[in-house]
Amino acid sequence: MPEINWGNFLDLEYWLEGIAGSRGAQNGQQPGISLIIQSDSWFFWAYLTIFATFVILGILLRTSQAFFDEKHPLQKKFPTWSGQLALMGVLGFCWFFFRQINTTFLNSRIFLLFGLIWVVAFVVWVGRYFIRFYPLEILAYKKNKGVIQKKINV
Repeated sequence: MPEINWGNFLDLEYWLEGIAGSRGAQNGQQPGISLIIQSDSWFFWAYLTIFATFVILGILLRTSQAFFDEKHPLQKKFPTWSGQLALMGVLGFCWFFFRQINTTFLNSRIFLLFGLIWVVAFVVWVGRYFIRFYPLEILAYKKNKGVIQKKINV
């Protein structure tokens, strides 16, 4: 397993590696060769798994929308959430692809950092909804559904 150098996280050149281009030009290697993620590394499979999970979750959210009543509170939320998750996964795959083919600028770790900030903001946004608003919305939904059922039975 590769060892993580925690000091790199404070180095601006590390985050802008694809832009600076000076890293990796050591020990006679061509510049930028260190940018490629080796397939025998656990990072390679972790990135693929994470990005694939985002895409799969986006697809599952979109398809699960068909199983909810059209008045259900989550019915309006699922398209936005599924779009965000699928976009996170696709952009992650694009970053990974650019990293593997060593495309300058588009393979910078700074984009991965922006993606991480995006994921954290998304999780906070969804979590806030489920903590603050969803209990009230589902209660109102169940109440209205109960009233409609009583009218049908009468």
